[in-house]
Amino acid sequence: MSATRFTAESVEALPVDGKDRLYFDAIVSGFGVRVTAAGKKIFIVQRRLSGKATRVTLGYYPEMSVAAARDEARRKLVAMGAGIDPRTRSAEIESPPEVSFTEAVDKWLSEHVRLKLKPLTVRDYEKIAEELKDRFEGRPLASIVKDDARRLHADKASTPRRANYYLAVLGTILSYNDRPNLTSGIKRYREGVKERILGADEIGHVFTAIASLEAERRLSVHACAALRFAILTGARPKEIQSIEWRFLDHERKRVVLPDSKANRQRIIYCNVAAWAVLTSAPKFGKFVFAGQEKDTAYARLSNAWLKVRRLAKLEDVRLYDCRHSFASQAAMAGHNLPMIGALLGHTVAATTQRYVHLVGDPASEAAEMVGARIEAALAQSAKGEGATLLKRGAGK
Repeated sequence: MSATRFTAESVEALPVDGKDRLYFDAIVSGFGVRVTAAGKKIFIVQRRLSGKATRVTLGYYPEMSVAAARDEARRKLVAMGAGIDPRTRSAEIESPPEVSFTEAVDKWLSEHVRLKLKPLTVRDYEKIAEELKDRFEGRPLASIVKDDARRLHADKASTPRRANYYLAVLGTILSYNDRPNLTSGIKRYREGVKERILGADEIGHVFTAIASLEAERRLSVHACAALRFAILTGARPKEIQSIEWRFLDHERKRVVLPDSKANRQRIIYCNVAAWAVLTSAPKFGKFVFAGQEKDTAYARLSNAWLKVRRLAKLEDVRLYDCRHSFASQAAMAGHNLPMIGALLGHTVAATTQRYVHLVGDPASEAAEMVGARIEAALAQSAKGEGATLLKRGAGK
């Protein structure tokens, strides 16, 4: 079986070789043409119904046009998606109206996202959902095709990681509404971004830039405080945005988040400077780093960081690199990987392994010790047998 974009010309050109063949449309998943051994061409739709693969005949080409067959295929697929067998006479009466893409998105948000996910994740999904609804406004869910997914991905190419994320969200919406995931098979953009670790001088430039933007009122007091806290603690941006005054443990000078990325309690350990940033922030609602409206968190931290890095002339540094820089400083202070993992809130030791080069690689040290022992054995043997010793490179 192969897929092609059906047109009158492409259907006409489908080969007849004396065997039954099945070809599928590249636009509407499940819509196909069966070419019989005798050369007849029959439009069909095929999808699983009550767990069983079901095929329905739509009509014969050229008596039925490609456009009419595609429209009928969409209607039949919607009915089958609702569990209705379109081969029964009652299907015409019971077949539900076409679900719009907007209705499908709202269903996903209300039944899944808002009930089961964390507030910050909900806000992010809601933002993406609104953009997708605007993009496909007025479109039936069944009309969304692979080309739509490809164009969405291509339009976001300037931000590869975000483009891949939008594609994943679209696929999730389709799957939740019992539609084929049209995003599968679309090659994702490479997201490999080299970690950038700030040096001591660069950290100084960042703090100077933050102070300047705050003094000129180009960034709010809460935005500047949040960025300082990010550098001083290595906390994740979303963790910083979620800090409420009630989460501050004044006795131990730390922040205790009841929930985190790892679905468990997260403790952000504060040094003197970080604690001072927290406790000196002006109180405006329940969040420490507050937004413009009361009881909302500052939500544009990444945009605030763009202004800072531009002024500090560090255009290649991402906000998340502040986290890596914190880990680097911890490693240079002599702390081991488990301690760095505890400071960063890692629950899996492997996540912290990216910093192994900063604290010294135990495996590398072990290999060196074994090598030294082998060389010693060779040297001992050479004394009695005249063997040639291994030559060390320059500087060894």
